[in-house]
Amino acid sequence: MRVVRHNDVESLLGRCANVLRSQEALNNNLIQLLSLIANNSKLLKPPFSFGTVEKDGVPIGCYVQASPDGLVITDMPTDAISPMCDSIAADSTIATR
Repeated sequence: MRVVRHNDVESLLGRCANVLRSQEALNNNLIQLLSLIANNSKLLKPPFSFGTVEKDGVPIGCYVQASPDGLVITDMPTDAISPMCDSIAADSTIATR
């Protein structure tokens, strides 16, 4: 299992669109957040942190960290949570508590 960081919303969507669509109702908040970021909404300001959790090269979950929303994630296997959290904690883009 590995975490892949993405530089922008388009890159994240390119990798995890199928994950988001597979459970659209559950991922509605994340889809809306990504839409706001993609459309340069004045409600959100950088920095943002984007990532996918992948197993055997296939995305199994994704996340966005943005202020003021904090961390928004898709449903993913429990063994994916720890690598995702470690990656986010190591990322100096957004302060973590």
